[in-house]
Amino acid sequence: MRRTEHDQDAARAELEAALDRTWNLATRSHDEVAALEGGVLERASQVLEAVDEGYREGKFELTDLIDAQRTYFDVRARWLRSLADHHLAVTELERLIGGPLP
Repeated sequence: MRRTEHDQDAARAELEAALDRTWNLATRSHDEVAALEGGVLERASQVLEAVDEGYREGKFELTDLIDAQRTYFDVRARWLRSLADHHLAVTELERLIGGPLP
């Protein structure tokens, strides 16, 4: 009986630790997605459009255009990674609790 109680306590502690880790990942990734969607991604897109237009008008060098493209694609990739991390964390939370989050 003590062995069973010990096993249950160990399983409960393991589940709580997994929930805590996964909740923290879901929260962090959600905050990063919100921050990127809250202006960084849009601003990088606007800068790219402005530099692209300026390049076509001869106001910017090709290296300026490439830098703006690289920045935009880096920010977009970071946003996509954060979005994927968030969805994976939510899915894992739902698996751990045995159903959808409220």
